[in-house]
Amino acid sequence: MRRSSRRGGKSFLELFPQLFLVPLGLVTIGVLVYLFFVASAQDGRSVSEIIQDMQGAGERARWQDANLLAGRIRDREAAAGGKVYLESDETELLVHLLKKFPADRKTRRFVITALGRAGQPGQTLSVLIEILEAPGTSAEERAETLLALGRTRTPGAAAPLLEWLRGGLGTDDWELRVYGIQALTVLTKDLADVERGPFIEELSRHLGDSRREVSWNTAYFLAYYFKSPAGVGILRRLLDVQFLDMQSGVDRKFTSREKESWLKSAVQGLDALGEITDDELEEARRTARDRGWMDVHNEVNTIVNARRDQRTE
Repeated sequence: MRRSSRRGGKSFLELFPQLFLVPLGLVTIGVLVYLFFVASAQDGRSVSEIIQDMQGAGERARWQDANLLAGRIRDREAAAGGKVYLESDETELLVHLLKKFPADRKTRRFVITALGRAGQPGQTLSVLIEILEAPGTSAEERAETLLALGRTRTPGAAAPLLEWLRGGLGTDDWELRVYGIQALTVLTKDLADVERGPFIEELSRHLGDSRREVSWNTAYFLAYYFKSPAGVGILRRLLDVQFLDMQSGVDRKFTSREKESWLKSAVQGLDALGEITDDELEEARRTARDRGWMDVHNEVNTIVNARRDQRTE
């Protein structure tokens, strides 16, 4: 039997795919991804044209256009100082798109979000309420609908949100309760103090929620946005990193990122109430430095610097 004269290694022809073709393929993929984003950035279609094209596009093209449209709406939001107002005809096209593709969950979730930012409550409010109340609405769509109702910033959204939170349309899904509380906060945080009473009362009720995340988020929202001390005791517990270290979920402990997020919320909420001392801030900063929690570290620095500036004025 004839044996190969080579004692090991591979020939150039055998190595060619590894040395050239594989890297070339990776570079080609990178170039295609880059060209896709460049093409998206240079897409000259108007908002109306993008929505109209989505009406007749396939699922993949429709989702790509949804991403492009999301960028356009974010651009409008930035230019308008946080308030997005779609034209009436654009809003009508979105409503039609929502009804045309009842099974396209990705597109529907995007459209629901866009309707909340449309600034056309006369066209969108009844549509959003119908989605919220429909028994077949998925949890993901219901979450988007709750947030969209909050973003409408219209008094007409208050009643359905309050009814949903009070249990008439409530849920055992604690994450949806958090979204509902967040939506109610966004809807009412800019109201005059005299108009906030019923909403703060409803939010305060959730401080006693059986799920800690609902209770903790409520305490933060009340303190940070409404300067209400109703949940100050909860925030003081969250300021204690040893308390956070002892917390665990159904099958796991809190991640480092989760603990950092709750500590930051406690710092922000207590500072808004004037209930955190310089020593406590320094302790939070020391913890953040030891654990590499840059969000907390930066937040504490911002508060400390602001206090120093106030004292030197």
